[in-house]
Amino acid sequence: MSRPSWSTKATTTSFPTFSDMADRFPRTEALVIALYKSGESNTTALLLSPEMGLVHASVYGGQKGSGVASAQLFTHADFLLYQNGANGKYSIKETTFSYPSEDELSLEGKFYAYYMCELVSRTAEADAQLLFGPLMETLSYIRAAKSINHQTRALMHFNLVLLETE
Repeated sequence: MSRPSWSTKATTTSFPTFSDMADRFPRTEALVIALYKSGESNTTALLLSPEMGLVHASVYGGQKGSGVASAQLFTHADFLLYQNGANGKYSIKETTFSYPSEDELSLEGKFYAYYMCELVSRTAEADAQLLFGPLMETLSYIRAAKSINHQTRALMHFNLVLLETE
């Protein structure tokens, strides 16, 4: 009968380093450009970030719960994300420094904002990162514009910027 061979070498457990944790919990400035229902009470937010580009992040619990992070459409905020090590998917853990959402837009302004965000979500991943600044600038101009003519001009300007990046 043979005996199992035991190793005399000491085994070390590797703990995650600070840089590993920072990679799993990125904090980024982003704009919520789309929301999708996923399941009964969860939501998936499409974020546009100047550092990370387009990011799909889950919001667990959706609108319910007191300790749940929230994401409203057209909200510009600083997000703390968590990246799952197993599947690489992101979830929103915390939202801080939230700026105005869709509530401040007129009916025409909401239409223009939806249209611009849809255009951005359908662009190439690398180009989407470049559109963060122009999209934020155009959305703030549309919020401040008093007439539909000014909002239409802002939309046309954004379309030209979009065509230049492709």
